[in-house]
Amino acid sequence: NGRSVKLALSATRDVTEEILADTILRDRFQVIDLRYWWFNTDGSLVAPMGGQNIPGRYRGQINSTSPEQIYAQVRRYRNSYPDKAIIHEYEASAQGTWAFLMAGGSMLVRRLEYFDSSDPKRYTQPPDTDDIKPLYDFINTHLAASLPLMKPLDLVSGDSPSCWCIGQPGTNYLCYSMQGDKLKIDLRDCKGRFEATWVNPRNGNFIPLTSADIFEVGEICSVNTPDNMDWALWIRAV
Repeated sequence: NGRSVKLALSATRDVTEEILADTILRDRFQVIDLRYWWFNTDGSLVAPMGGQNIPGRYRGQINSTSPEQIYAQVRRYRNSYPDKAIIHEYEASAQGTWAFLMAGGSMLVRRLEYFDSSDPKRYTQPPDTDDIKPLYDFINTHLAASLPLMKPLDLVSGDSPSCWCIGQPGTNYLCYSMQGDKLKIDLRDCKGRFEATWVNPRNGNFIPLTSADIFEVGEICSVNTPDNMDWALWIRAV
């Protein structure tokens, strides 16, 4: 009908990999859907083969994964296909949702509800999403315009491996530590004036850095999370 449409590649892992390896077929898809395979917490792969008539309900077992494995899965495809949207479906915890975001994920579906009688013209918060609402509100209020320009960056390290960063180099950075520890952030390529503040993932509140934190652009900064819970650090040019 003369309309421009976008195609999502939603298939098992072996089918997805074969299509993405074909340069002609790959360019026809704008979205990669990762819902049909995942890695367990021990790193073992769960991936049904294509052509086996696997029902959609099979993927409900994805709850056996972890935020670290979700990050690794999404980050691999974000690195390989930076021009494509990446979607996933699993009932992630708040930390799992942060992991998906920090890996460069585009849209996370926790579940698809059956249609009910509510007015479709009025927004109703999906059930069981209170734990990720602070993240949603933070993005909607502060990062809605800049987030599409941000990408995963290997600029942060910490005492645990679950420390990640996305950003728009030289402008905007969001760092996340899942277990709360001392973070080292490489800002040697930044120039100008920047501000940094902690974001509490559990309630969305902002907390300023303490005087003990060393935060200077143009060098590797060292900061300590407020406690041993998960925290996000928002760094932005002003």
